[in-house]
Amino acid sequence: MRARFLALLVVLFLLACGAQAAPGDVDPSFNTGAGPSGSVNAIAIQADRRILIGGSFTAFAGIPQTNIARLNTDGSLDGTFIPPVGSPLSSQSSVLSIALQPDSRLLIAGRTTPVGGGFIVRLNSDGSLDQSFQSGTFNGEIDSITVRTNGEVLVSGLFTAISSIPKSGLAQLNTNGVLDTAFNPAITSYGHPRIHSVVLQPDSKLVIGGVFSTVGGASRTNIARLEANGGLDFAFDPGSGTSGLNNGVYSVAVQDDGKVIICGQFSAVNGATRLGIARLNSNGSLDSPFDLPFGYYCVAIEPTSSVIVGSTRVARLTPSGGLTRAASSTSGRAKSKFLCAAFNL
Repeated sequence: MRARFLALLVVLFLLACGAQAAPGDVDPSFNTGAGPSGSVNAIAIQADRRILIGGSFTAFAGIPQTNIARLNTDGSLDGTFIPPVGSPLSSQSSVLSIALQPDSRLLIAGRTTPVGGGFIVRLNSDGSLDQSFQSGTFNGEIDSITVRTNGEVLVSGLFTAISSIPKSGLAQLNTNGVLDTAFNPAITSYGHPRIHSVVLQPDSKLVIGGVFSTVGGASRTNIARLEANGGLDFAFDPGSGTSGLNNGVYSVAVQDDGKVIICGQFSAVNGATRLGIARLNSNGSLDSPFDLPFGYYCVAIEPTSSVIVGSTRVARLTPSGGLTRAASSTSGRAKSKFLCAAFNL
């Protein structure tokens, strides 16, 4: 598993940084040594090309480092990045998401124990804890972080309350971490709603994907678009109930033309067979010509507008959905979680 992680990390680094190499080639100058001692769930690349990784590990290349680390451009551990030791960055926690701010500070979030609550903290560029960011207590894990252009922070996951205030799967924090109580999309589900993915459009609207059945009292099954204030955008209607998606959405990406690519565990969209990947038009209707034979769990758009998808295999698609390059499949679904996090660059 760790060897696969290292190989994929190299590929992602080349894609994100535009290195001069053939797609998929391994760069021998990028060497992480023994790598992390455990799993990696999240990757973010800074403007200076240094790489942040988060997950469940206690060491990197034999050097003590708990759940968050920064790598130099050659893959070595950046010793100038010194995160705090102890809660929430302990052996009982796991980092599930990383988001970079324009001022070089970073937000990290995840779960505090395998069955416990969630956390979000902000670190300075040197890894030290930013004490000015004070969020409430989440009663469930945080899957994703999205930073708005005004610095407000969108967090999503499995939680149903923040400091005893009901918030189901999606919430907005002010720039100092305090809960924005005015942002209330009112998401419900047959069980506990879970928002896996949040994408901020250029017009400040949000596309959300996960496991849910209603938004703002209206029926929406697992995919919806919200107005900037959290209200439901009724103009985006992907269908609901049995005419919507029949299972969860794990990852969402929005193309420049406004079309929305979704990946997950579903097998039907609006009554049409779609095995884990589909594309919706900007109004939410199914884009019928986009129809792939394999299912995927995660998706990201490259600066070139090509589409990268992954599950137990990795592929690159043209903007229209044609296959341009596919990596050989790998065994086991355990890798899917890493891929979904890794592609959120």
